[in-house]
Amino acid sequence: MNDISSEFERITGLPPYRWQRRLVESGLPETLEIPTGCGKTEAVFMAWAYRRRLHPDLAVRAATPRRLVIVLPQRSLVEQTRDRLTNWAANAGWADADTPDHLPIHVLMGGESVDRWQLAPHKDAVIVGTLDMVLSRSLNRGYAMNRYAWPVDFGLLNNDCHYVLDEVQLMGAAVTTSRQMDAFRHTLGTAIPCTTTWMSATLDPERLSTVDNPTVAKAFALLPDEMTDRLAERLGAKRTVARWFGDDTSNARPDKKQLPSLRAKVVADRHRPGTLTLVVVNQVDVARELHKQLNKLVIDGTELVLLHSRYRPADRAEQMRKVLAVPPAEGTVVVTTQVVEAGVDLNATTLFTESAPWSSIVQRSGRCNRDGKVIDAHMFWDPPVSPAPYDIDDAAAAEAQLTRLTGHEVTTGELDALEVAESGGEEPLVLRRRDLLGLFDTTPDLTGNDLDIAPFLRSGDDLSVWVCWRDLAEDGQRTPNRDELCQVPVGQLTAWLKKKSSSRKPTALRLEHVGRRTKTWVNLGTERVRPGMVLMVNAALGGYSPDTGWDPAGTQPVPPPRSAAETPPAGSGVQPDMAPLDEREGDDPATYAGRWMTLEQHLQDAGNDAHDLLAAMDTPGLDSHHRAAAIRAARLHDLGKAHPVFQATLKAAAGEDPIPIAGPWAKSGSSKRAHHSRPYFRHELVSALALLGGASSLLDGYEERSLICYLTAAHHGKVRTAIRSMPEERLPDEYEGPPGSRIALGVIDGDELPAVTVDGQVVGPMTLDLMVMGAGGTPTGPSWTSMAQALVDRTDLGPFRLGFLEAIVRVADWRASAMTEANR
Repeated sequence: MNDISSEFERITGLPPYRWQRRLVESGLPETLEIPTGCGKTEAVFMAWAYRRRLHPDLAVRAATPRRLVIVLPQRSLVEQTRDRLTNWAANAGWADADTPDHLPIHVLMGGESVDRWQLAPHKDAVIVGTLDMVLSRSLNRGYAMNRYAWPVDFGLLNNDCHYVLDEVQLMGAAVTTSRQMDAFRHTLGTAIPCTTTWMSATLDPERLSTVDNPTVAKAFALLPDEMTDRLAERLGAKRTVARWFGDDTSNARPDKKQLPSLRAKVVADRHRPGTLTLVVVNQVDVARELHKQLNKLVIDGTELVLLHSRYRPADRAEQMRKVLAVPPAEGTVVVTTQVVEAGVDLNATTLFTESAPWSSIVQRSGRCNRDGKVIDAHMFWDPPVSPAPYDIDDAAAAEAQLTRLTGHEVTTGELDALEVAESGGEEPLVLRRRDLLGLFDTTPDLTGNDLDIAPFLRSGDDLSVWVCWRDLAEDGQRTPNRDELCQVPVGQLTAWLKKKSSSRKPTALRLEHVGRRTKTWVNLGTERVRPGMVLMVNAALGGYSPDTGWDPAGTQPVPPPRSAAETPPAGSGVQPDMAPLDEREGDDPATYAGRWMTLEQHLQDAGNDAHDLLAAMDTPGLDSHHRAAAIRAARLHDLGKAHPVFQATLKAAAGEDPIPIAGPWAKSGSSKRAHHSRPYFRHELVSALALLGGASSLLDGYEERSLICYLTAAHHGKVRTAIRSMPEERLPDEYEGPPGSRIALGVIDGDELPAVTVDGQVVGPMTLDLMVMGAGGTPTGPSWTSMAQALVDRTDLGPFRLGFLEAIVRVADWRASAMTEANR
């Protein structure tokens, strides 16, 4: 039997507080309200890890979701949290990737990563990401990722996960959305249960009550007899409350133009050598200006750091390293924003803060004398330059409370116990069931636009796009990697681009998925900047510095990131190449897997992988027919690659090089790529049409024929709930069939598919019929859209189960394409 206390100390390096041990014993609750600085992150990780991996009762392990998903409000917290989790996994002996006990720690951030957690949905994993990255994926609109991979993340992140939303007081609309999603997963059903914990030091149950999830469980909280020993010292940590400009009762403030320099002077005068001084303001531009003024005042040897949410990952990591380092002889001064309110373990001697909602004040105060050992700690406060991004009444209520406390010494526990009213800001847009069902359809409109999910995630003032800076003339078509991307507010970037726009050359490029274009990245021009976009901006125009992050006033050319990871070369077989960020409608990147493979062999491998994945998972929400359908779909998914267009493309890529095996082929070993003669050709549409027609005998004996057809078509995320012709799609010049024939996704009504062998059974040749794409369907069945919608509407399937099965087929294809047996 594994003792909880000894395992906790072995893994985290600290013995558990009593409340932490109680949490590990009882399991993760729906709501958790524990004061700041009391070890919530360690506790939730150990509560999950112990019950999933160490508990003596195997039934408890099996009932614990295999993925722990930690959702954070700020980007600056992600890497720090990942590093802590990685250390704990190493202490537990779970760091070796070559062992069955391996516990990978994955990060969801902008851009593609070589770390593809989706390839092993049957194994334990911890996933860390911001609310934008995680919740956008759970809504089937993943930000800064390949749009055609959205359904994979949708299927996996809504099944077999336990979510922990940390510091929910900073999450705004995302809290409401997460509550609604939790309700929908229960009412619509999942393949594997998915649960959630909402966690904060200042939890407001009213904010958690939503129209479809109104009942909020009583929060797991500290018991009186648990506030002892080390925890009592933390909760008893004191700091004296004072005004930034003095403790008199005068409301006079410096002129707004002079305020940054006068604030900076007070900070410099109050800073104590050898200690950490933390300055927290509410807006990034206020922090930048204060940092600029402090640069003129701090003495040599003092580490002056600016930290906010608008950095590229490597630059943000460097700023965070400075923040967390032991202060030098002259000390460290950190100017920052709300990013320190959640999960950043700082122990400042002196804190300066603008007033903000009381929950934020409590969080910020917890970074001052955090361990209770600082002598004469002070928290200085000042009204904000502007109440934004907070509600003005919330900031005023906190200011009134701070005024009452001014001149007094207060403990962490006393601050936490005070009740100060908060409105929670503007009413968020509530995700309803019809919205979720609409999001299941990922078909873009003819301009490439999608339903905007931004209001479900953040307020209008906090919406962002991802930006990288490039020499657009020389490097404007290479796929951005995550090290290059910085999140920038939509409104600020729009204004900046307007000021920098030029008629002579592009200021910014945007990603283009739809349309017959030779370039994937096209001029943004006057198009509206929309939340979630990925943009390339002319580096010569400035707007960013590694030390200060996004800065619209900056004019110096933007240098490359500190550690730009190279995009894997075409045909390398590296896993991200299976779903690159800038994949277009007619692309088939995973086809160039680095080795030639017959169609028959690939179908067999994919079917085997789907079988093995499902065999490794208990799926109580699925019956045997659902599982059989997914395995059969994996076995049949690439039938359409036998089409002459696809086979001709592989031959063209090989050029004069000999092909070592006889066709038809599924995968190319060529180092070169070729484009289909029909620009939008989709082999998976051919597969589905074949199963609906001349190859229907391959479905004999299976009850879920429609489900198999859907999963077969959907395995690239491009043919899902609708089949339609692409913009400007025309019959090829060399076409000799009836004039005016229908064409959709490169498939022409009446195309001939040669005979195909599956499991020793030969089917075909056959003629393909596009009648299914019409609203009226066919004489023998409904239209494709009606068939797909019926699957979504079924009570035994629904969006989450269907999404899970779709993900399994897609992952099985990926694994069969790019992984050796040793890597499985």
